[in-house]
Amino acid sequence: MKGKNILIAKTLKKIEDLLPSTSFYRIHRSHIVNLKHVKMVRHEKGGIIVTSDNYNMPISRNRKSMFWDKIQSDFT
Repeated sequence: MKGKNILIAKTLKKIEDLLPSTSFYRIHRSHIVNLKHVKMVRHEKGGIIVTSDNYNMPISRNRKSMFWDKIQSDFT
């Protein structure tokens, strides 16, 4: 959201279901990322995604392998 915060009265699961899975991925219990804005993935502390606006988001241990599969399938 480019530095803007919005308040939505829905669960993250419901928002995740509304977003296209080709562009968005839930990387953590608290974070959904737009894959088009992933600038870098750092391997420290289990995995950190850096977005185009330099926001750092952790990748959960449970979702890390599925995230790598998603990234690899999108770029091959």
